[in-house]
Amino acid sequence: MSEISFNYKISQEFWSACRGMPNGHLGIIFDILCLLDADGLESSVRSRYRAIGQYGLQGQVTLLEHSINVATICRVLAAGRVIEVLAVIAGLGHDCGKLPSLHPGPYVAAMHAHWSAEHIRYVIEGRLPEVQAEAVVEAIRRHHLAGGGALHRVLREADGRARSEEIQTIINRSVGGRQYGL
Repeated sequence: MSEISFNYKISQEFWSACRGMPNGHLGIIFDILCLLDADGLESSVRSRYRAIGQYGLQGQVTLLEHSINVATICRVLAAGRVIEVLAVIAGLGHDCGKLPSLHPGPYVAAMHAHWSAEHIRYVIEGRLPEVQAEAVVEAIRRHHLAGGGALHRVLREADGRARSEEIQTIINRSVGGRQYGL
């Protein structure tokens, strides 16, 4: 692929880090990253509780940032395994159903994983072997649930780690500015 320019530095840096991945998978990553780069400045928390406690902190992280954080951690957790590139795809697309352009009607928090899975199914259709495509779709659909296969477990752990790291980063920044009085 020729040199690509994204709207946000974080997207450009992530794309550069993915350049060594197989071309077929790279095209899928590119398509998801373009979607997030265009529309991912939404808060990563779409909830009526987003101003309360940890949701308030998580709400300061954009969907673009959170998705890239999860994909990056997925890559680390799955490094050297057959599922590494699939984990990156799942991590990048796991919350895309929170984008207003991808869900029908009013936002329903419990449905974002389903909407994300269905959109990613559309993106990867015919571009991955069926078994791999289903593993990615099911990992995304179930990313808030326990159990599942190796890809699902990597995605779920990466999502949790990303949230913890994001909250810690916000607290560290805020403490320096005395925002929380800790």
